[in-house]
Amino acid sequence: MDADIRAEVHNAVQNTQEKLLDNMTTLLESRLDGFQRRIQENQKSLSDTQIAKIDEKMSDTYKFRKRGKSYFNAFKRWERFISLHGHVALPAQPVHVALYLTDLVNNGSTYHAVYHAIYGIKWAHEINSLKDPTTNTCVTSILEASKRVAPKKTNKKDPVTTDVLIELCDNFKDCSDLLVLRDLTMMLLWFAGFLRNDELSSLRFLDIDIQDSFLILHITKSKTDQYRQINEVIIAKGSTIACPYNMLVKYTRLAGLHSFRSGGATVVANADVSDRCLKKHDRWKTDSSKDGYIVDSIERCTI
Repeated sequence: MDADIRAEVHNAVQNTQEKLLDNMTTLLESRLDGFQRRIQENQKSLSDTQIAKIDEKMSDTYKFRKRGKSYFNAFKRWERFISLHGHVALPAQPVHVALYLTDLVNNGSTYHAVYHAIYGIKWAHEINSLKDPTTNTCVTSILEASKRVAPKKTNKKDPVTTDVLIELCDNFKDCSDLLVLRDLTMMLLWFAGFLRNDELSSLRFLDIDIQDSFLILHITKSKTDQYRQINEVIIAKGSTIACPYNMLVKYTRLAGLHSFRSGGATVVANADVSDRCLKKHDRWKTDSSKDGYIVDSIERCTI
């Protein structure tokens, strides 16, 4: 009898405790839901107020609009993205900013777009005196990674054709202006030798060896020749008016450059310097090339 009473009392107490726990759980859940709703409403209200502040600042003066326009547009793009995911743009969470930048990179945005996205968010937080989320290590790491991963915008120009060069040379075929001939010579050497800008600009006349049917360019400075081993580019004599060989010879004759080399070689040869030393000094590989520069004196001719 006593045992039955104790069991009934125990069951009654247990049922009462379970009901109490259920009531407390329901009450806490309703309170938490209401608290969370109020936080979200406050955040949304705060965000709207701050964004309105940005709009007000943007319309204050022309100077501010001019400076902040690109950042403002970048921030608006961020706001549209984060709103679609149910979060607020201001104040932004670093993890949300990192996800936004990752989405930009994955969709093929350039480094310039990622850079502007970060500074648009940074700018909006600074003018509202909020903590900057872009200083987070994760955000800065994504910016650095975008330099290597994000595609670079390139604008390739149409290649120059032989028809263009032939037409250009034909227009100046009777020209004797040294500046025009110099420019034409440089363009033809540039084209025929596949030269880089710095290779062409550093080319000197003594780096060019003119042979009977071709010329040799001694490239003394190139980004692919770190040890200055000096590469050689051979350009054959052509048959068109845009032949770099003929244009170079025409330019050197009018400029008198050929006569300087020829005069120096003639003086040395007439001074009875050995042919081996003469060829080594003037970088000739054949006797025919050397003989084309040297004019024998009357005394040597009468011996």
